[in-house]
Amino acid sequence: MSLRDLGRNHPEAPAERMLTPDHLAVLIMIARSPMPAKPNARDVMYAIAGLGGHLPRNGDPGWITLGRGLERLLEAVRVLKLAREM
Repeated sequence: MSLRDLGRNHPEAPAERMLTPDHLAVLIMIARSPMPAKPNARDVMYAIAGLGGHLPRNGDPGWITLGRGLERLLEAVRVLKLAREM
């Protein structure tokens, strides 16, 4: 819920307020569109929404799209952690 709130109401907040370093690094790797070197809250919100199938021309993403994208991000982070253990 804070993902959507920060992305809409505080778009220039640093991405570190929303994600851990591991989550942010994975998001930068798997995002559908290139992300800026120093992403902000809005960049993160749209990148996660993109993983959930959001199209930017449809306006701000909704809960379902963000939830789907966040689920994909969390799966990718789990895979990274498992790979590190091997």
